Amino acid sequence: LVLLTEPEAEDVFLDPLCGNGRLLYTRRLLGRYGRLIGVDPSPEQLAIATENLVTRRKGRLPESIDLQPWAEDGLPLADASVDKAATVLPDSAQVGGEREMKGLYTAVFQELARVLRPDGRAIILSREYDQVKACLRDRPMLEIQTGYSVKAGAQWGRIYIIKRLEA
Repeated sequence: LVLLTEPEAEDVFLDPLCGNGRLLYTRRLLGRYGRLIGVDPSPEQLAIATENLVTRRKGRLPESIDLQPWAEDGLPLADASVDKAATVLPDSAQVGGEREMKGLYTAVFQELARVLRPDGRAIILSREYDQVKACLRDRPMLEIQTGYSVKAGAQWGRIYIIKRLEA
């Protein structure tokens, strides 16, 4: 997923549902970046991400990595402040039901539309095809460039490459 964002040396990279920090860690391994931002609604997941991203030498997060809780009013980021984003969206069984999943997807896509810079790129992996399409239909500034069907274990999903159009 991270490679599909087409990383560049000064990118501000976001994982809006960072969980254990795996995508942020991967982006860090790929070379220079401007800033890595991970957001998650779960304090427990943020603690795990912090452990996974702490540098062994200094015993703390580098200043260029920022982990924050998802705020009630959305991502704690300025408008048009992110170059690239990647995340794995949960399905309804993982978040407690259809209503919760729809609310989460709506919030994630609404915030991606707000925080991605024009020509910014988001890579989304989801098993909820219809929900992704419904959320994008309501946000014409986010356009699917292409997609790939993938199978992880026994489950099929789809990787969406999404571009933030000019305002």
